[in-house]
Parts: sequence; C-alpha cells; structure tokens
Amino acid sequence: MSLEFELSRRSIRFSSACGASSPLLRRGGAIVLNASIGAQTSSSMAYGASKAGVRLLGRSLAAELLPSGIRVNTVSAGPIDTPIYGRSDGVPDDILHHFAAKTPMKRVGTPEEVANAVAFLAKRAAFYRTCSGQI
Repeated sequence: MSLEFELSRRSIRFSSACGASSPLLRRGGAIVLNASIGAQTSSSMAYGASKAGVRLLGRSLAAELLPSGIRVNTVSAGPIDTPIYGRSDGVPDDILHHFAAKTPMKRVGTPEEVANAVAFLAKRAAFYRTCSGQI
C-alpha cells in the first residue's frame, strides 16, 4: 500500500469522525486541528501533503459546521522545540537558527505557546475566529 493511499485513507476516516461528532457539539462549540507550517513549505512531499490536507479539512469543516454555530480552526505552527524537532533530537544549532530566522519572532517556539493558542481558539472568547491558519 502506498504512502499516498494511506494518507488519503486516514484523512477520510478523520474527516468522517469529525463530521459524525458534530451532532455531539453544541452551538458555540469549537474544533481545533493541528497542522504545520510544513503545509506551505516542506522538504518532504508526504509530510507537506498530509499537513496541507489537515488545513483543507479545517477550511471545509469550518464552512460545513458554521451554520450549526461550531467553529473550526487550524493551528499551523512553525518550528517548535520538541523531541522530534529540536535540540533534544540532535538537530544542529545552525539548522535551528536557520528555521528560527524565517519566523516573525526569529526564534523556535515552545509546546506551551502552541497549547496556549489552541486553548484560546477553543474558548468562547475566540467566537469571532473561524478557519484561522497560523500561529
């Protein structure tokens, strides 16, 4: 089975699960998906395509669920200091600095910063926001 097929299969399952769970959400509810800046620029075709698929799923769900009063947002974080992508995984400092220089803050983000963005988007205080794409 090809990687592209597997990504498509899982995307369809995930999309179906989100659509099926929408009756469980009340008006004013929120769904926050996690993608990546890799949806826009990635050296890995499979990774970039899968993250672009998450962003498109977010836009599609946002349009589909908006009449029900359910917001959908997608967080597309840049480089985050996690075990997969950071110093703890042995990524050389010059590579981290290269990616950090491309971000507005000129640094690598933290998992806590992403969690805070997700928590904000899930709150009623963010009711006006739907289908946002980046943090």
